[in-house]
Formats: sequence, structure tokens, C-alpha cells
Amino acid sequence: MHFELNEEQRRLKEERLRLLKADPEVKRWLHQYQLDESFLEKHTTKIHEWLMSLKKCQSCSGLDKCVQPSQGQLLNLVYDGLLNYQLTDCRYQRVRRDELTHVKNYILHHLSDDLLKVAVENIDLSNEKPAYVSAVSEVVRNLKEPVKGLYLHGAPGVGKTYLGACITNYFAKHNKKVAFVNVPELIMALKLNMSENSIMENMIRSLKRADVVLFDDIGGESVTAWSRDEILLPILNERMEKHRLTYFTSNYTIKELEGHFAMDSRGNSDPIKANRLIERIKALTFEKNVKGCNRRT
Repeated sequence: MHFELNEEQRRLKEERLRLLKADPEVKRWLHQYQLDESFLEKHTTKIHEWLMSLKKCQSCSGLDKCVQPSQGQLLNLVYDGLLNYQLTDCRYQRVRRDELTHVKNYILHHLSDDLLKVAVENIDLSNEKPAYVSAVSEVVRNLKEPVKGLYLHGAPGVGKTYLGACITNYFAKHNKKVAFVNVPELIMALKLNMSENSIMENMIRSLKRADVVLFDDIGGESVTAWSRDEILLPILNERMEKHRLTYFTSNYTIKELEGHFAMDSRGNSDPIKANRLIERIKALTFEKNVKGCNRRT
């Protein structure tokens, strides 16, 4: 069935056709498929819709400003005897995908998308104080020659977790199986799954066997004999015996952490058990103080 266009529709088509013939993107597309302008007359509407979609992307400054129906998706026009649309990732989506390729090497993590993207080589040190530059330099040296892990301690908000994420991202990008666990979150998750032995056992086994593990905010959890002696100690003991790279961040020095683990939440003191844990942390790491301004304010 053939429908005749009315005067307004003919005028609109002619105007669109004029714009299409003059547009550089359309000319490039025609050249790519070795088509002439007569093709535009047969497919004016479809090619115009593609061009309008394409132009939405020309002034785009990032995915957070994307105005396409599917964020990060670019509408392409392909011709193989039939004219069809094809959705592909835009340049910003490709960058995001590449930034997160290494995430597949995380067996467990408590990191935001932003922290999964950070890298030590991208840290701007131009306005940083010497003490913070020293900490970053120590991390860089350690990544190049990781004889042991690092125990990064300092005041809240100075950037310890950020540096920790840089460390695990680095190893993940080098195809190591890694974990980044916030210790209070880890202990809470294990408590919630105490009745599910298989889940607990799998988490603990994974943390024992991963190539690299970073324990973030150790000392931030409430101490119990269970978390100290049945969770943390067995994990750290096996990692020490197998010489597996292990890192920590904490608000406490190692000496202060020993005092923290000596007293449980019920007021019971057990310095011997605390010392056993601390000796394994010492065996696994070099201690480094991270100094700097509070980045959370």
C-alpha cells in the first residue's frame, strides 16, 4: 500500500533531505558504504534519526551528562543490503569499561566504583606535604619490589584507604587474585552468616588463599575472642606461612593495635592472644605512618 505525502510532509522531507546532503557526517557515511545521494531520498527518515542521535553526543563531556536513552550507548547506522541501527559503546563508556576490567580479579572487595578506578600513578603530589609524598613513595617502592606488605597507619581521613585501593588495583591489573576487605564489614558479614557454614568457610578460605589481601581499618571493629582468634588469626597465620602479600590500614600503630586486641568488648584481657596476632602482622608487613590533611573535610 502506498501513501501519498501531504504538502507539509513533503516540505519537511525536502528540508531534511537538504540538511542530510550538506552534513559532513552523512557524506562520510555515504562514502564509507559507497552510496550516492539517491540513497538518502529512499531512507530520509531513518538516516535523519541517526544523525540527530549522533549530534546529541558531539558536545558530550562524560557519562554523567549523557542524554541518550541508554547511557553510554551510541546509535550507529550500518548497511549490508539492509539499513539497520546498531548500538555500541561510546568513547566514555569504553574508557569506563577499560578502567574496570581488572575488577574480575577481585575475589572480594568493599570498594566503591570510584575507588576501583584509582591508581597510584595518577596521584597528584604537586600540592602535598613531604610526609604524604613519603608515604606514596613508600607504596610505589613496595609495589615494584613487594618483599612484604605494608601496614599503613595514621589519623582518620588522611588517605589510607585510598592508598590501599591503589595497591589492590595495581595487583588486580597485573592479574593477581586480590581482596580488599574492610575489617568491621568483614566481621559483621561473617557474624550474619554464622549459621551458614559454607559461606563462612568460603570467605575465610578465599582470604587465606588470595595472592594479595588488604585489610582496611583493622582495629575499627569491636574485639571479641571469636573475631580475633577464630577469624583473623587463622587467616593471617596461613598467609604468613605461605608468604602471601598482605596489607593493612589502621588508625592505630602496630603497638597501639596490640593494646586494642588485648581487651575484648566484654572487658576480658588476653595479652598473649593479642600478641600472637600482632606477631603475624609484623611478620607480614613493614610499618609506615601516613601523615596529611583530613581529606574528608
